[in-house]
Amino acid sequence: MNNLSKICQKSEWQNSEVHREYFKKKVSIFCRSLKQGKYTFNVNLIPRYNGKYTLNPAKAEMMYFPVFYGREGMKRIVIGSFVH
Repeated sequence: MNNLSKICQKSEWQNSEVHREYFKKKVSIFCRSLKQGKYTFNVNLIPRYNGKYTLNPAKAEMMYFPVFYGREGMKRIVIGSFVH
């Protein structure tokens, strides 16, 4: 079993999740339905370079009504032991 297969295991899905699509710069997660509230979705990333990075906000929107959406704030992360 390769790394991508381990990442894509359906047994880890939660929150009414029914499908995931992995792209080069994003992951699309589809859920049957979500009630109002806070949810956590885990997406494993494969770091390639050490350094400081900014993660763009996650965005959730309704499939047929994308004008209804929510998003979180930007996040800063450090990969490896980064020294100035």
